[in-house]
Amino acid sequence: MEEDIKTRSQLLAELNELRTRNLQLEDALRQRPSNQADKAATVRQEPGSTQYRLHLEQLLSKRTRELAASNRRLERAIADRKRIENRTRAGNSLLKLLTEAGSLQEYLDRAVLLLRTWSGCRCAGIRLFDDAARPCASYLGFKKKSPESENPFLLDHDHPVYARDIVDRDKSQDLPYLTRQGSFLCSDTAATTAPDDDRVSTRLISECVRSGFASVAVIPIRHAERVAGAILLADRRPWRVAAHAVELIESNTHFIADAVHRFQTRDELRFKYDTQEVIGAILGLSLQDIPLEEFLAHSLNKVLFSPSPSLGFQPQGAIFVVGEDRQTLVMKARIGIPDRVTANCAQVPFGKCLCGQTAVDGTFRYFECVKGTNGSPHETARPHGHYCVPILFSDQTLGVMNLTLKAGHPHDRREEEFLLAVANVIAGILQRKQVEKELQLHTQRLEQSNRNLQDFAFVASHDLQEPLRKIQTFGERLRSKYADVLSDTAINYLERMQNAAARMQRLIDALLTFSRVTATSGRHEMTDLRDVIGSVLSDLELCIEQAGGRVEVGFLPVVMADADQMCQLFQNLIGNALKFQAEGSPRIGIRSHWFADGPSDEPADSPGWYRIFVEDNGIGFDEADLERIFAPFQRLHGREAFEGTGMGLAICKKIVESHGGEITARSTPGNGATFIVTLPAGRTAIAGCVQDGCIGPEGI
Repeated sequence: MEEDIKTRSQLLAELNELRTRNLQLEDALRQRPSNQADKAATVRQEPGSTQYRLHLEQLLSKRTRELAASNRRLERAIADRKRIENRTRAGNSLLKLLTEAGSLQEYLDRAVLLLRTWSGCRCAGIRLFDDAARPCASYLGFKKKSPESENPFLLDHDHPVYARDIVDRDKSQDLPYLTRQGSFLCSDTAATTAPDDDRVSTRLISECVRSGFASVAVIPIRHAERVAGAILLADRRPWRVAAHAVELIESNTHFIADAVHRFQTRDELRFKYDTQEVIGAILGLSLQDIPLEEFLAHSLNKVLFSPSPSLGFQPQGAIFVVGEDRQTLVMKARIGIPDRVTANCAQVPFGKCLCGQTAVDGTFRYFECVKGTNGSPHETARPHGHYCVPILFSDQTLGVMNLTLKAGHPHDRREEEFLLAVANVIAGILQRKQVEKELQLHTQRLEQSNRNLQDFAFVASHDLQEPLRKIQTFGERLRSKYADVLSDTAINYLERMQNAAARMQRLIDALLTFSRVTATSGRHEMTDLRDVIGSVLSDLELCIEQAGGRVEVGFLPVVMADADQMCQLFQNLIGNALKFQAEGSPRIGIRSHWFADGPSDEPADSPGWYRIFVEDNGIGFDEADLERIFAPFQRLHGREAFEGTGMGLAICKKIVESHGGEITARSTPGNGATFIVTLPAGRTAIAGCVQDGCIGPEGI
């Protein structure tokens, strides 16, 4: 669209003006000479003489030639302007289609109609190279049922027109039917010759003659230096595809290329969005507590009835899962599958029919059944096709998804990508559900084992107490009644027996306490740790006074806990702090603070955690023995140095863990120890704190 070129009417007006001026010039020449030589000739020649007439004729002939040249230039300018106007109108029409069309197919259908109108031929079509399923994305004039049967330019990769005349133009420059823009144009196929390539010429002519087309043209559609497709024009009459029509279409193919790219990009984005929507729905289903069969049925429904317009699945399919024998596929979900087929395909051995073969090698399969059989145990009367999609996790087959297709349904790249993406998601969910199932079974077995151990410990402790009480009772009677007749050695033996029985009683009591923690861990209520510590210090008041100890208490919260177990927990910790002392008076500090991040994953609105510190100035321990001190019946010191059963800290750990918390310690030998108890705050109000103080010999 060159703005400086005048309109056609202006050019015609200038032409008429020029003609008028030429006529006026001829009249002036008849009346007076045009230069000094003419003036001299006029003087010498009389008007009406032969020489004078010849002179006028020469001048007239010269002016006529100038006028004819000017007219030709004007006509060429008018023709150029007309071509530009035609190109502009054609481009505007294609741009208007882009704004009006709702889909790529609608755009191509309307564009083909315009192409046929512009070219004047009877047959027109557009073929996109990435659409391998159809010979033309849109066409007019060809046979509706099988356009490829009379289309000699399907542009297959082995076709000479595709391979040489369009893509590899440099090697075909000598072919007479190529335009300057690289299009193929043959106005009369019977007269087409290619001296340098008889094979191409012979094949081309034979195919055109066989199809009945006398004039054809193939115009490439290029986008980003790549051939994205081609326009096909054909007519059974010779010289019906004109060069000017091909030139007009060539000048506007970039509009078609841009429109195709826009629609394909939009469709690709929409396809990805729809794919993510289906995958998101399947992931949402996996979070629901539903049986596996129900989950697979809902997932299959999401696949078959996907909202994406790019997918054209039949409402018929099934999902198989590998059986326990790892050699059979078991149908777990189906939609639209007849009962007769379900009975035959309820279990499919590996390697048998399409699904079994897919399970063996893990390969995506497309199959078009044109004879009514697909190698499965059943026969069907209607031709159909299949997609067999492997469900793989780390190259291990977990199942197969089978979709039934209409006969003739093409193998579509997008559909394959969609199905593989969905299969990968289902594979991850199946693997997770399998792991969850195994974990649940393992947890159930572990819980049962723990219950058995607790029952055993409880029963064994009770059963051990009766003979132990008899040993203690008869030992005491023997000592009280026969002490005067027993030798010193016998009395020593008797004392050692009674001491051993007492240790055995303490061990049994500790074992009973340990087994009761889990049995009574469900009785949680609002427990103020101020009251708990107060009760414990009251019970240990005599021990604190005898040791000359001092206990300082800081902030203590209210938590959801079993009050009795909290008393047991802090009694063991404070008791250990009083017991494990070398020299001097025990100094014990108890404090706590709230913090947000706990020892395990918590939701965003978690109320947080309380960390309670019990510090002492005792003998301490090596942190290399940290795990050992919390194990049952483990001691770091002999009974001669410090008495005890080795169960105190094990009971503390079990109490804290039954409340959803953790317990640990920090220490160095000779520098005391700090035991840290972490408990969930619970959805309760923050408790107040006791007034800082101490309990010691002076009393508070």
